[in-house]
Amino acid sequence: MTPTFADLDGDGDLDIFVGEREGNIIYFKNEGTASSPTFGTPQTNPFGLADVGRYSSPTFADLDKDGVLDLFVGNSDGNIIYFKNKDTLLNADDYAALKALYNSTSGENWRNKTGWDFSSETPPSASVVSGWHGVVRFVPA
Repeated sequence: MTPTFADLDGDGDLDIFVGEREGNIIYFKNEGTASSPTFGTPQTNPFGLADVGRYSSPTFADLDKDGVLDLFVGNSDGNIIYFKNKDTLLNADDYAALKALYNSTSGENWRNKTGWDFSSETPPSASVVSGWHGVVRFVPA
């Protein structure tokens, strides 16, 4: 399982998205506060998400700089799936940049590219790579 943390509902606390082996995404809404989190009942494939491929690894970034987090999910087939709000496809130029980044980090299966800085036109090298054993680094904003 591969977790990632993001404020998905804009209430100032971090919610949890977990990618799992069978390709599902599990969402835990933080119903508490940032300093005293309490997580609600897990929801499988929330927000209209479908099976995204085995060993899914989600992460969030505001790729299009519209102030809303976009979802990226890597899987064991080496694919990176992009969701802008709901099922919007990534344009060819942006996909080429992401694919180049993926390839520059060996393109290995079982990897989650997190911590990307999309503020420039070309993404830099991945700053965090989580591997098969679930190494996760959380850096608060």
